[in-house]
Amino acid sequence: MSIGWNDPCPCGSRKKYKKCCMNKQQNHEIKRVRQRRFFGQKYELSQMVQRFLDESLSYNEQAVARRTFYQKIEGMKYL
Repeated sequence: MSIGWNDPCPCGSRKKYKKCCMNKQQNHEIKRVRQRRFFGQKYELSQMVQRFLDESLSYNEQAVARRTFYQKIEGMKYL
């Protein structure tokens, strides 16, 4: 069953739905969409960087870069 925007709010506040929880649900959905978009873009960027490094660096250079990266990450855990 759907709630109309002029119906009483199901939370029990005795306000209309449009003045009470409708905005909360819309804001929550907007946050979810933004978060999903952010993580999608983050994944795409990491894939682009990985492709660039694979194409630009030799195997030995990649190994050095990977080792340096993991050392930096380990050092950041304790900051």
